[in-house]
Amino acid sequence: MTQASFEYNGATITVQNTTGRVEVLKAHLRSISGAWDETTAPLRATELITGTLYLSHTVKVEGSLGFDVPIADATPERVRAFVDGLLDCDVALVNAWDDAITQAGQGANEPDLLPSEELTPAKKKTPTQKPSVKPSVTGS
Repeated sequence: MTQASFEYNGATITVQNTTGRVEVLKAHLRSISGAWDETTAPLRATELITGTLYLSHTVKVEGSLGFDVPIADATPERVRAFVDGLLDCDVALVNAWDDAITQAGQGANEPDLLPSEELTPAKKKTPTQKPSVKPSVTGS
């Protein structure tokens, strides 16, 4: 698991890259938040879908953001309260959170992220070759 952290108003937020567990958690959070309910207004559904993306990638929050971040014990009410807190916060926090998720997804050892003096030939990306597949046709 690749992680990235950032600070905002004295709080440290740690996020992780997308994994199978993150995808399952994201689906669960969207389900319990009501994002997929037919009775949920389209704008509210979009808010819930977006907010649960941030929550599903979050590993821990040290300090206070001024709103609850229910990482391990999310209930429908707490997920919706998190989304509302995220929507009402300064956009700088949302941008930093988004950047950290992107950074975690890139991985710490990505050659594109290394300083040029550390980019040795062994660390350079080499294109992966796809095996050639010849289509076969069978039939009568």
